[in-house]
Amino acid sequence: MDASSDGMKYYFQNLLDRRRAAILDSYEYMFVSAKSLILRLLARCNRNENVGL
Repeated sequence: MDASSDGMKYYFQNLLDRRRAAILDSYEYMFVSAKSLILRLLARCNRNENVGL
């Protein structure tokens, strides 16, 4: 009984760790893509200001 309950505990812990890692990866991807989008928009604004001058 102990071995199977330990196995289940390990399985669920592993599942939670993988899910947490996947969530962190998606947040990191979202953050990086948002950062690149902001930088792209800033670059476009700077270019438009230079064209206006």
